[in-house]
Amino acid sequence: MRGQVYTIEGKKIFTFGGGHSQDFEFRHDSEWWEREQPSHDEIREGLANLEANNNTVDYIITHEPPASLKDCLNVDVLQRLEVHAFFEDIIKTCTYKKWFFGKCHIDKHIPIKFFAVFGNVTPLK
Repeated sequence: MRGQVYTIEGKKIFTFGGGHSQDFEFRHDSEWWEREQPSHDEIREGLANLEANNNTVDYIITHEPPASLKDCLNVDVLQRLEVHAFFEDIIKTCTYKKWFFGKCHIDKHIPIKFFAVFGNVTPLK
């Protein structure tokens, strides 16, 4: 479920999956999931859930990275999705310790708070 805040072992975790696949135009109908991109309603629900938690969580876990990190990742974020604007708003309005994302299929820490995760196990602490 996108845009939810979970409390696990006393830590608040905001989750928001989904995004755009780079190979979208080359896929066959059977290889594509029509709900892979978040909807406007899911983004609104995520905003409401963050606001209900005073825009403060311990950790953020997403598939897409914030678009402003693209230069640090050596990957192109060619498409501009509504979720990218949403994530940029989160950076500006929310308090959080760490943000983890998986889209780039690399393991990389982007100081101070961002972590691209793929094969390594990254502790939350």
